[in-house]
Amino acid sequence: MLLFCAVHCVQALSVIDNVLIVTVFPLYFLPTFVDYTSLYTDYEQLSAFHQFVLVYVLPVAFVAQTATIWVTVLVAVNRYIAVCRPYQVVLLF
Repeated sequence: MLLFCAVHCVQALSVIDNVLIVTVFPLYFLPTFVDYTSLYTDYEQLSAFHQFVLVYVLPVAFVAQTATIWVTVLVAVNRYIAVCRPYQVVLLF
């Protein structure tokens, strides 16, 4: 039972980390890249995209970051129970 939970926790952690990577990319990399290279000159359209990102993508990034932290804590507790308290698993669950 504990191994089953560990597998699902690691899978959830990988999915949440991928969501975090995908949401952080337009938030931090694209504006810096555009400012540095000066390849994109239509500032009105860029401003509209940046407002969209701030309104819709930023909360998803914060939720993914918080979920990553809590799933990591869950994996740590799971591994602590599996390694340090293997005989008390039946009493805990």
